[in-house]
Amino acid sequence: MTVTLTILAVLFSIPAFEGSGWLAPGSLVFYIVIYAISPGMPGFLIISEISPLRARAKVTSLSIFIIFATNLVIALVSLPMLNEPGVSATFWLFSAI
Repeated sequence: MTVTLTILAVLFSIPAFEGSGWLAPGSLVFYIVIYAISPGMPGFLIISEISPLRARAKVTSLSIFIIFATNLVIALVSLPMLNEPGVSATFWLFSAI
């Protein structure tokens, strides 16, 4: 995931070249695929598996609330970051995180 975000940051930092028109969307699609098979879906599965039965519903609902809250923060912060520091700085920050 870090490699794909770094590729996007580099692509937005340098002038366009032949082939960059497919490299940026390809890198973004690859990021989505990697996220879906690594921390995305297994995170939901692990939450329910490590919780004891008596507290599983509460722990799972709290964990999913935290996941959606962090997604909301990222969504609210992303657009202002794209406007102020710029697209390449935003992707450099995301790849560092």
